[in-house]
Amino acid sequence: MLKIKQFEFNHICVNTYILSDETCKALVIDPAFSTQSECDEFDEYISEECLDIVEVVFTHPHADHLVGGACIYDKYRIVPKINSHSKDLVAVVSMQAAAIGFGDFKLCPLNYNLEEGENVCVGNMSFDVMYMPGHADGSVCLYSTSEKVLFTGDVLFRSSIGRTDFPTGDYDTLINNIKNRIFVLPDDVKIYPGHGCRTSVKFERNFNPFFKAN
Repeated sequence: MLKIKQFEFNHICVNTYILSDETCKALVIDPAFSTQSECDEFDEYISEECLDIVEVVFTHPHADHLVGGACIYDKYRIVPKINSHSKDLVAVVSMQAAAIGFGDFKLCPLNYNLEEGENVCVGNMSFDVMYMPGHADGSVCLYSTSEKVLFTGDVLFRSSIGRTDFPTGDYDTLINNIKNRIFVLPDDVKIYPGHGCRTSVKFERNFNPFFKAN
């Protein structure tokens, strides 16, 4: 049975998710802790639950989501996965980090192999990788058909969408991806975004203000 633990880390309030099941294997999505106390909070949960972290993935290459990667790598020796289209933004992520208040940002090693159509399999959990640019090149969502859960990063939020005024952002691309790839999923699919609270496909399709005129 899928267990989802959500943390809110750093001053930009990024959601970090730890997914685990009865095997005690764990998948971490967007480790975003930026202080020692936040890192300790994360480690304490892993220890208390006796979890074995197998995979770590980033939903997109923005500094507020990548900031915890170095701590993950240093402690657990896991190289996080990210989509291959992220390389150009990763090349300048340290400058972005300084601009948004992460002055001591350290980039961890990355595996650029989180690709469309592939699966992230941990324990008995399996997530389809969906490439979803628009907020940023390299953005992905992770979808479990069996559990009916979707992790959207900064693609889609409750009653909102990701910003498109950053480099590589494109409003029309983002809107089309959400309409044609997320809104075609079953109504009862739960959405876990990169910021803010949980929502659902049905709620966003019916009430998200960005789609009233689309």
